[in-house]
Amino acid sequence: MIVRDEATMLPDCLASVAGAVDELVIVDTGSTDGTQRLAQEAGAVLLTSAWNDDFATPRNVGLRAATGDWALILDADERLVRGAARVIRDAVRDDQIDCGLLPLHNAAREDADVEDVRGGQGRRAEVSYLPRLLRRLPDLAFEGIVHENVTPWLLPRAERARILPGADIVHLGYAASVQRARQKYARDTALLEKAIARDPRDPGPYGYLALAHLEAGRVDRAEAVAEAGWPRLPPPSRGTEVTALRLGVARAALALDRGDRDRALATLTTAGRHWPDHPDLWFLRGCTAEAHALDAETATERTEALREAENAFRRAHAGRDGIFAQRLLTGATTWATWLRRGAIALLKGRPGEARDAFEHADREGAPSVLCDLGRAEAALARRQPETARALVRRALDALDRPDERDVPPRARADAHLLAALVAEAEGDLRTMATQLTATRRHLGGGSFAASHRRPRFFDAATVLALHHGQFIDAPGPFGQLSVLLRGETRAVRGGAARPLDPGMRDRLFRRWILSGRTEALEHLLRPEAEVRLPGLAGALAAVVSDLGRDRAVMAAS
Repeated sequence: MIVRDEATMLPDCLASVAGAVDELVIVDTGSTDGTQRLAQEAGAVLLTSAWNDDFATPRNVGLRAATGDWALILDADERLVRGAARVIRDAVRDDQIDCGLLPLHNAAREDADVEDVRGGQGRRAEVSYLPRLLRRLPDLAFEGIVHENVTPWLLPRAERARILPGADIVHLGYAASVQRARQKYARDTALLEKAIARDPRDPGPYGYLALAHLEAGRVDRAEAVAEAGWPRLPPPSRGTEVTALRLGVARAALALDRGDRDRALATLTTAGRHWPDHPDLWFLRGCTAEAHALDAETATERTEALREAENAFRRAHAGRDGIFAQRLLTGATTWATWLRRGAIALLKGRPGEARDAFEHADREGAPSVLCDLGRAEAALARRQPETARALVRRALDALDRPDERDVPPRARADAHLLAALVAEAEGDLRTMATQLTATRRHLGGGSFAASHRRPRFFDAATVLALHHGQFIDAPGPFGQLSVLLRGETRAVRGGAARPLDPGMRDRLFRRWILSGRTEALEHLLRPEAEVRLPGLAGALAAVVSDLGRDRAVMAAS
């Protein structure tokens, strides 16, 4: 182990390895909180190593001081699960491997129960498999001033590496409270910048640094680093997988955020040549195809893009039980994939399938707020506004709680948008207007937590204007309807790519008819209108028929 000011974490870590190891070798890099005393009381061989901005140096000091034939590498914020000692002892005794890959689970909370995290209930992300049980051969050494690793030592011995199920590690250090306390972002970025300055040609640190900036919300910095590192990526070969994955995920995610689908797809294609079928890359392919569907100009183009997105998300989910030394996107094979599949089902007009997907996401650990918003949207599509209203209210209440974890700040804009859509479904246009104003305020210049809701935002704003007899220019089918209602027939961007929401359409028609605005509605009966929005005349006729039946019933009563 290497430690510094780990008095809080160290005792439980040492307790977890009882029975698994013969000696404890702890290298301290400058503790002042009693860590050294605790190490000595535990019977450890305590060494000190002056901190020189290089994590590999103290790791190697510890390796050289160890006397066993094997080394188990842990950090103070990690715990072995129950039963791991026996699995490790058996692996060493069998003597068939040089490296044991131990399953590592990132805890969602610092105080999470170890067994709950191992079982997935308290886990923050997918399981990774890391080289932590190492045969101490003469050339064994760590390298890398941050994110230190033994990759050069391991690659020639890849066939003698084996996953050790049951020797799981629970990692508490990625819990948000611990990360904040340690100021890991500032420390890691400084070290990575130093590594790049030392050797600008090495692409490895660029990917780590771009992701660190991206996770901290420093988008411009992340983009600059990713673009600087990308040309330095070598052709695919053994050992380039992790570097290509990190740079590829960062660069593709940034391109999607900028709306540059072509760059995202080209990046994912290149990264995929280094690490074929990695689920993170498939997940981002799905996001890229979904973005294409949202921007499609024709129904055929939209349908094909949705099919590609659905297939890509299924491929990502299929990697759930795969063995990957690096997994970067939280939920890419579990809950996040189900959330996206739910969105795709909504876009395809399958609200029942969408509801089931959001239920899957909830069971697999998605933030409850995001699941409730998805379920609310599915309920609206099933014409259940009361159910949708209760779900949106619950989501807004949860967003007001300071302990709500892992929810994008922009989710509040999604919640207010859905509140506006619920109000529209219930005929409360005043509340709809208030909620759309709140949506704009929380959206700012950013995007929604779920990208498919941006077109819905344009639809809602256009429908609200039309309810008040105002014509506005907007993309999408309701923007096209606005153009037709004022007697024009020009095409609107994306106007024919997706259908009009039938509930919103029919409520609008009903309001216009009852308010006597029939002259504008007559424009919808022209052949040119049917070309722009197929089925429009039939929908209008159905509303007129329904109103006629309602009046007949009222007259009879």
